[in-house]
Amino acid sequence: MSSPANAAPAPLPARGDCAAGRFCLFDGANGSGLFYSATDGCRFLNIGLEGAGDRADSAYNRTSHPVDIADWTGSAWEHLATVHPGQTPNPDGNSDKADAIHSICRGADRGAAPGAPAPRP
Repeated sequence: MSSPANAAPAPLPARGDCAAGRFCLFDGANGSGLFYSATDGCRFLNIGLEGAGDRADSAYNRTSHPVDIADWTGSAWEHLATVHPGQTPNPDGNSDKADAIHSICRGADRGAAPGAPAPRP
């Protein structure tokens, strides 16, 4: 019989698959089954067009900006959630709906990334 002191360490959580500076989406709850990863970049990415839509069950934001997750309803984009840096949410009632991610840059860093959207008035 082994004692707790000799027990093997617990495996690292799957969210460890999400590298620093990236926003990651997972097929399973609590960061299991990494299927999409994007770098920080102050842009809108239509992941549905890349074949990665309607799959996300959890996310991990390791970027320096908030990231919005949106669903394409067939006629308009619907906001599902905002994931702030360091957050690891499981979408409540929004599983398998994400079709786009939008890294939100404001203020001085707005011009830092090529292709950043124009400031809102």
